[in-house]
Amino acid sequence: MTAADRPRFVEALQVFGEAYNRAVSGLLIETYWDALGDMPLEALQVAVRQIVRSDEFFPTASRWRAVVVELVRQQAESARQAQAVVHMLEQDVGTWEEKRAKVKTIIAGLAAKMGWTRSEERA
Repeated sequence: MTAADRPRFVEALQVFGEAYNRAVSGLLIETYWDALGDMPLEALQVAVRQIVRSDEFFPTASRWRAVVVELVRQQAESARQAQAVVHMLEQDVGTWEEKRAKVKTIIAGLAAKMGWTRSEERA
């Protein structure tokens, strides 16, 4: 993260404070900033939502980092699988409809594996 990311990082940390009824002091902000400054802000923000949904207590910096590492790993795995699908389709022969059906099957399997749902199913 950069200094420009700091306000959004503080906001993410304050979400934890609200969710877990804990004061977020300047010292706490500095400690977490130092511990997590090498992590991508966007991944930290996504991890906040996951942690608030699953954890009973205010997360340690190491817990927050572990969730981010797992999210990044999952994203990398998804990217590798998508790349494999593109490669397969480039090599595959058949009609457009056959390729489209194959992609839908692969995406459905990946979505089930990753626990993804369509936005209209979440409402």
